[in-house]
Amino acid sequence: MIRNLLATTAATALITTPAYADVRPQAGKVYENIVSNGSYKFLESKKGDANRVTVRNAKLTVSRIGFQINTLVKGFVLDRVTVAATKVNKGGDFPAGLVVGAGSGPSEVTVSDAEFSGFTMDQVPDKYTNGDGVDCSTRTASLRISRTYLHDNSDGGLDTKCITVADDLTAARNYRNFRIWGQFTGTKLTSVDPRNAHVWISGGAAQVVTIDRLVVKNTVNTASVLFIASELPVTVLVKACEVAVLPGTLLQSGGKNARVTWGPTCLRDAKGYAINTAIMPAKAATAPAAPVPQIVDAGQLLPDGKPDGLIKLGAKWAKVLGLKPNTIVRHLDGYRYQVVR
Repeated sequence: MIRNLLATTAATALITTPAYADVRPQAGKVYENIVSNGSYKFLESKKGDANRVTVRNAKLTVSRIGFQINTLVKGFVLDRVTVAATKVNKGGDFPAGLVVGAGSGPSEVTVSDAEFSGFTMDQVPDKYTNGDGVDCSTRTASLRISRTYLHDNSDGGLDTKCITVADDLTAARNYRNFRIWGQFTGTKLTSVDPRNAHVWISGGAAQVVTIDRLVVKNTVNTASVLFIASELPVTVLVKACEVAVLPGTLLQSGGKNARVTWGPTCLRDAKGYAINTAIMPAKAATAPAAPVPQIVDAGQLLPDGKPDGLIKLGAKWAKVLGLKPNTIVRHLDGYRYQVVR
């Protein structure tokens, strides 16, 4: 978690009124060592004026938007920036910490060591409640985001249609912590207590989402680990998981046509519920966490077992799988089986 990134010093530009709101950047300029309170929008780009602009060491509070990119920009950088919203927005006033707008084309944006929080909207009947930490809205733009904390927003922590490379992100207490619509490559994503889904995916058939390590924790509800809203054959690869969720949490919802590959530490039971692979936080634990199940790959489907889905291994299959005769296993998915006893 990234907190208190900027200490006010003699070298810090302290801005306590909205006078610095709606900054029109100058190409190639570095804005650094800033504390700003009360902007409506801190910085808004038009006609390429944010090319090669860097904002570094900034602590901002805004009422609606921290940074808004409206047109094509190259080399826009946010480094060690915190942006917090000061109010709940109403009507069509979409709030976000960073917006890379739909008209920005193949822009290049980099974010590192940042924090975006509190971007919320009033709930209106029959209307979608928006409000994102980071919103990247064009499929041709490039977003590189690393070591960033996105929390307590009314919609997405990270909501991206852009070509996104993500490294060590944490999202907490958003409606959907990670909302992915386009090409996405992530090293480590940590998701804590979302209200609807840890990772939510929709988009086109050519979309590929790869996550090296997915860490999910939830002590308040059974939001799905992965929710795929698209009926198109999106491709999703999650290589490894650390899971600490409440009973009844689905590992995957939706995506009947999706091609989803789970790594060996991403486990679910016969009902599709996620199997914990990490110790639950103490405040939610009512019993010691179950040991990590033993999973074996048979290379083919084993002969049908009992009506309850359990299979007792004879000497032949026990030897092939390196288990003792009469071991009981349960089918998980594909050719994978979980040792029951």
